[in-house]
Amino acid sequence: MDVFARAICMGSLATFPPGYQSAAYIYHLLAIASLLFVASLFFAFGILYLMRNEVRDRAPSRRRRLTGTLQYFVAFMLMLAGFVVPNVIIIAIGEPLVGYFGIALIGSVPFWVIFMAQDDRSGWLEDEEEQPSLGETGELHSPTFSSVTKLR
Repeated sequence: MDVFARAICMGSLATFPPGYQSAAYIYHLLAIASLLFVASLFFAFGILYLMRNEVRDRAPSRRRRLTGTLQYFVAFMLMLAGFVVPNVIIIAIGEPLVGYFGIALIGSVPFWVIFMAQDDRSGWLEDEEEQPSLGETGELHSPTFSSVTKLR
């Protein structure tokens, strides 16, 4: 996502009309947004590098887990900050309602992530297990799932 957002920022820098009344301010903000997205991408790749030698069927070592979590947090915050800056630009070009609403939505993302993580840990997002049923012969069996079902 950072790559596409940075590309949009760079494209806007290249095509923004220079005669606009606050063009220098908007150029500055687009450059900052682009920098934030690149920094976020740097930290995200750092997580991949950090975990490159870890075995996938085991939890990572405590230090790698802590470092990876911190890098994830920094990358996430940089990405969110990168998305706030275009909303500041929207406010600067005369659409304050849209810009403030966008900033409010971006500000709610960490709370949504925490809420969904809590739901995931609690098992609320999981399907309930189906109860075994009696088959045609009267035997108790568990339901099976297949891609092909028989029509009766």
